[in-house]
Amino acid sequence: MTRSLTRFLCVLFIGIAQPALAERSRQPCPPSLLLQLQHQFGETGELRSQACKTLPNNAEHMVVSYIAEASDTHPSDTSRLRHWRVVLMEQQRRHILASYEEVIDEDAGRTISESTVWIDTAPYMLTPTQRAFAIRLDIETSPSYGDGGLSDYMTLFVTEGHALKPVIHLLPTRFWYFRSPNPCLYPSISPVTERAQSTFQLLPSQHHGYFDIHMISTAHTTANSADGSETLLSQRRFSNTFAYNGKEYDIPGWELLPSPQWWPE
Repeated sequence: MTRSLTRFLCVLFIGIAQPALAERSRQPCPPSLLLQLQHQFGETGELRSQACKTLPNNAEHMVVSYIAEASDTHPSDTSRLRHWRVVLMEQQRRHILASYEEVIDEDAGRTISESTVWIDTAPYMLTPTQRAFAIRLDIETSPSYGDGGLSDYMTLFVTEGHALKPVIHLLPTRFWYFRSPNPCLYPSISPVTERAQSTFQLLPSQHHGYFDIHMISTAHTTANSADGSETLLSQRRFSNTFAYNGKEYDIPGWELLPSPQWWPE
């Protein structure tokens, strides 16, 4: 094994940690750039959330991502369609290199805010030469009076020609669940809540040319007092390993994330 490859594989074992949501730096976009992109894509809906960031491994390229209201959505609709777009472009000429779009359904259990979109440029080296980037969507998914929820969805992109291809799509990385009776239904009971946050490692093992991705979820169970203070009761860790199948990484259903042991029987 060559020395350069040995150094690369050592880096793979370093966890790709992400800052807490409250600690994430702002990623502002020039208003003129957003107007240009919406004009090019024929969009007229109001922007709900946006982020722009220069790639750390290529200062000439930047990533732009935004969520805009769909122009055909009626104000009375209980389910509101939003256009989510991701663009890779040359920073100086503002030339679009590749893009991706998707429709997001916003309803009472899924809310989009100004800070929803965040660009994650951690070193996701899927091969020794191919680096991916991620978009995090801080969209809370939980029904009213629900016992638990998912949020901070990660989509991992690679470039294929003029398209951005998601090899991981909307993977939740934050989880919570009431381990006591739901305080929304039983307000006299002090809630006990378990919360988990996931980080990632790239492993030396690979499938179809891409390294396997190891997801580690650290969970803490806390009891809340009437004065708002929390007492740590326990903590535990879960792990999953995802392999690339030639088109995307095989991700289990949400009922198996962060682990089958997370959800009550």
